[in-house]
Amino acid sequence: MLHDGPSKDSHLDSHLAAPQQKQPPLRGYLASSEPRMPSLRRMHEIVAADPRAQAKFFLLMSELHYRFILGVERLHIGRTTLARPMRPVQDEVASSLQPCIAPGTTDVQAPLEAQGRGFTHAHAKGHSVIGATLKWLRNAVTSGLTTAVRNLREALLGMAVTVQYDAAREPARQLGVELRPEPFNERQQRQSRMDGGEEEDGTEREHVELAPPVEQPHLERERQLAAAESRLPRLGSAAYREVPLTGAFQSSFPAYRQRSHFGDLGDASEPCLPSRRLEDIFTLDDEGQIVDVLLPDGTTSSEDAVAVDAKQWASHFAQDVFNNHCTNHEHNCTETCIKYVKKKLEAKQSLRSNKVPSCRFWFFRVVTIKEKRRRRRGKPLVREPYIADTDDRNQEFRCQVRREQPFRSTTSDVAQVTDSCNVDYQFLSCAPPLPPDDKEPPRDSAASPLAQPVVAARCRLRKKTPVLRGGRKPVLKKRPSWFPGSASLSHKEQACSDSNYGTFFPRIDPASTRIDLRPTLERLWIDPRTISDRP
Repeated sequence: MLHDGPSKDSHLDSHLAAPQQKQPPLRGYLASSEPRMPSLRRMHEIVAADPRAQAKFFLLMSELHYRFILGVERLHIGRTTLARPMRPVQDEVASSLQPCIAPGTTDVQAPLEAQGRGFTHAHAKGHSVIGATLKWLRNAVTSGLTTAVRNLREALLGMAVTVQYDAAREPARQLGVELRPEPFNERQQRQSRMDGGEEEDGTEREHVELAPPVEQPHLERERQLAAAESRLPRLGSAAYREVPLTGAFQSSFPAYRQRSHFGDLGDASEPCLPSRRLEDIFTLDDEGQIVDVLLPDGTTSSEDAVAVDAKQWASHFAQDVFNNHCTNHEHNCTETCIKYVKKKLEAKQSLRSNKVPSCRFWFFRVVTIKEKRRRRRGKPLVREPYIADTDDRNQEFRCQVRREQPFRSTTSDVAQVTDSCNVDYQFLSCAPPLPPDDKEPPRDSAASPLAQPVVAARCRLRKKTPVLRGGRKPVLKKRPSWFPGSASLSHKEQACSDSNYGTFFPRIDPASTRIDLRPTLERLWIDPRTISDRP
């Protein structure tokens, strides 16, 4: 798609079979809005019958996702190289300058697994040059830590709300498009207790309004056809065996993504007009360069026409994201949510509709009622984006984006309209904590942490000690190698720098993992004695 131009032999030209005739696009062709698809069962049979084709398709999808969506230009799986830069680079950064949802990626590691689903998928985690790096901390200490922390928090939160989405309507809201509420049925409302009722202590519960589900187009077509033929629609296992997937969200190529539909998108609820040839959209000069872009009536497009098309495109994009997000990311606790629990029998009983399992994906929350903590299903709602300052849900220093439905999992809008499948995308860059309120420092302490004495830990005395002449000299902490020589920190900035280790390293128990973090923490100006060895 990125390299598709006005060439006459484009692989996306639906008129390729008959270039001399101006006819509607061939139904069933790959570039049509609804390619002809078999039933889901037949697709599984085709994949199982040809493992080589399945492997090649997996490698192709992996390359397209990591190369064009995550922007990684150096990619390999085992000995197979999927992507490499055209010219060798020495910057040790895997990301390219192409716009993507994960800019500045230095490396990505993605273990593969199948989980008995018949197809392989990856769990990738990447690292980026964006965020609270040691280089940023060194510069922030010199230029002003308070201002640098505040600017970085605003930048990270502003980036998180544009790449990670926990609400299906959030992309539409950012584009100024009005959509209906997210699907929410009575069973989900009863399980999450988000009905706006009153608790035992008189507090009012959160309320999420009921909304009908998003129906797949091929199932809607089957329901209408069954009504016309006076029969029952094929649902469940019958739909799995017999109903073709033609028109489904996951197997369609929306018209707004095709260049041939420029200027004739219309409203998102209306079907698009037949597409045009790519050679009928552009006017070229003698050298083959694009001069003008033409409208469906053959006239040259103006700035107003481009603005109208952009508004129509935003409406189609927002509706497509909404449909895919609601279809692919509706969480319902099953046995996979409790597969790491030791007491399997008790855990399976908690999967009942009137119970609350300890979901490993954190689709539960804890509320306090009359000094009693009670667990309820669903994630807590988020009205406005913020940065978590507590570790109650293992989200400290993480950006929390808007969430309107407690059972909606996180993803990316771009990944939903391109991959059209379940894509779990999380923005993991941590934001440093804000400096605390400036309090009066102790009398014996100075503004710079270099002048603060660090007294040795007290030991239990088991025998009489000789009388010491003179006071014990305080042991001054050595200057770390990264700390600028001419820099100094105030009392609140020192507290902020001491808590910055949470943005660099996770909370690891040195005793249980057998990893000694003390040398690393000392380099970051953190006293290892302030970190407890207990979990």
